Amino acid sequence: MFGVSIIIATYNRASLLAETLANLTESSGDLITSSVGGEVIIVNNNSNDDTAKIGQDFANRFPFVKYVFEEKQGLSHARNAGIAAAKNDILVFLDDDVEVADDWLEQLIKPLSDKTIGVVGGKVLPYGVPMPTWLPREYAYLVSVFDPSDTPCDVRTVMGANFVLRRSAIKDMSLFDPKLGRKGTQLLGGEEVELFNRIKSAGYRIFYTPAAVVFHKIQNKVNREYIVNYAYWLGVSEANVDKDVVSFSRFGFKFVRSLFFGWSLYPLLYLVAPSPVGKMRYLIKTQFALGYLTFWRTRA
Repeated sequence: MFGVSIIIATYNRASLLAETLANLTESSGDLITSSVGGEVIIVNNNSNDDTAKIGQDFANRFPFVKYVFEEKQGLSHARNAGIAAAKNDILVFLDDDVEVADDWLEQLIKPLSDKTIGVVGGKVLPYGVPMPTWLPREYAYLVSVFDPSDTPCDVRTVMGANFVLRRSAIKDMSLFDPKLGRKGTQLLGGEEVELFNRIKSAGYRIFYTPAAVVFHKIQNKVNREYIVNYAYWLGVSEANVDKDVVSFSRFGFKFVRSLFFGWSLYPLLYLVAPSPVGKMRYLIKTQFALGYLTFWRTRA
């Protein structure tokens, strides 16, 4: 079996981290230890709760668990610290608030037997809470749920809560961009998409397997306030990525489109939408467009 390093970045969620680690060591501990040098790396991203105590306790109890402290605030800094501490070529990234299926790890890394695949993402389902009936299915990712297909397939991106990449796919490039990704409680994103784009440009495929399942504890996300706020910050995030990768003409098109749709068409469609799902769809689109515009306005 591949040598696997499972990296869990965490910030001020000690109780959730403890639950995730307990589940992971129980369900996948044998598989982790059976891999060559298998390990779990906990990266404490400058937390001020009991995260250090939880992390060090698990590291003391399980020889394959390693505890790392990263002072620089931000998910990208934490993940990069995890990569630096990892000793294996297969790098698994798992959120600190999930429970994994019994065969999760085996199913997640199985597609990597194909050397053309650089990244594999798995299915992310809600844990203990129903999906809101008013949320359009195409926006399930706004509450950190990812279920795009019933069959394995190539995709543009995968969910950060549950994915694996091979180190060789990033050996000649920088890691997660510290300007992107969450910092504390700020909902900035884009760091995964930006890295995946570079991996694809290097000739690797981004692949999805529905057989690798985790269950995400999203109780704090299934409300309108969070979803609308996150949509806004994803607009900011996309603009932050675009500034380095899109042409001036492409940027001009997206800026004008966001201006028109965000300030006129989407709000109008929201008002006339006949259903809660339709209204939410156009509210999300409006907030995303406004976030995109806000990034460029604040840089002007």
